[in-house]
Amino acid sequence: MVEINTIVPHTLGRVDALDRMHQMVDSLGQRFPQQVHQVRSSWHDNKLNIRFAAYGYLVQWEAVVMEEQISLLGQIPDAARIFKAKIEQTIVSRIESVLSGASDIQIRKVA
Repeated sequence: MVEINTIVPHTLGRVDALDRMHQMVDSLGQRFPQQVHQVRSSWHDNKLNIRFAAYGYLVQWEAVVMEEQISLLGQIPDAARIFKAKIEQTIVSRIESVLSGASDIQIRKVA
């Protein structure tokens, strides 16, 4: 498995960011029915674990929603390695759109 580790800063606060992330997860399969299938998710306080099939690949993500950022740790199959940057960009852009109330969103990769 290939890991993707990213942080998405926000200015919404933990509660509002959690609400928006819940909305995103609840509507994921309906909003992107051609790309996302077999969505399985669970929440534990501020931590989301989600698995889904996208473009034929099973992907897994853990998102930890904090006061000023969302920490993302994803795993994709080795066969999807060539699409790593595209998968990361797509996931981060979806989360950014959910957090669009934040005025200073920037993406920072974690080494």
